[in-house]
Formats: sequence, C-alpha cells, structure tokens
Amino acid sequence: MQLLALGLNHTTAPLAVRERVAFSPDEITDTIAHLLERCGAASQGGIHEAAVLSTCNRTELYTACEDPAAARASVLSYIANKRGSALGTRTAYLRFPTGRSCPPHFPRRLGP
Repeated sequence: MQLLALGLNHTTAPLAVRERVAFSPDEITDTIAHLLERCGAASQGGIHEAAVLSTCNRTELYTACEDPAAARASVLSYIANKRGSALGTRTAYLRFPTGRSCPPHFPRRLGP
C-alpha cells in the first residue's frame, strides 16, 4: 500500500482554478464514497482509503492505494468529470507527492 496526495493551493493555482475544484462537505462525502467504491480495483489504482481536504486556499485528496499512477489517473478522471475539464488539462497546477514524500506532508495538514 502506498500513499498518494493530489492537491493544489494558493501558491500553485490561480483563484479561478481553486474555486472550480473546491468541494462542499456533501461533495467530500460523495467523492470519498466514489473513490472507495469505484476505484478499489487494481486497474483503477486499488484505492482502499481516501480523505479530502478542501478550504478556500487549497484542495487536497489523499489515498492509500496499490498503484499510485493508476490511482492518480482515476482521481483526475473523477475530478474532470465532476468539474468539467478543470483539472484534466491543467495538471501543471497540481502537486502529486507519493510514497515517502507524502507522509511528512499529510500530518502537517492535521496539526493544530
């Protein structure tokens, strides 16, 4: 199992892009359910756990997955389908820490 983070923030994306990919609380619940139900197969990345953080300055999705490359493709496809092509053609705005670079990043978001 590996960790994958996918995110953008005020330093990587302009406000118009951040607004298009922000998630409401209900959308966060639906997104997590979708990722766990539809992306658990190995061909979809083998996503077994997911978390979403969405504020006015950042949107980040975290997954515990078997195949980070396939999970990344599944998450990007889901977001592009939900938000139009907001991220499908704009991956330059995103960060994709995985594996060892992901764990130090995630706990900083959970701190006080």
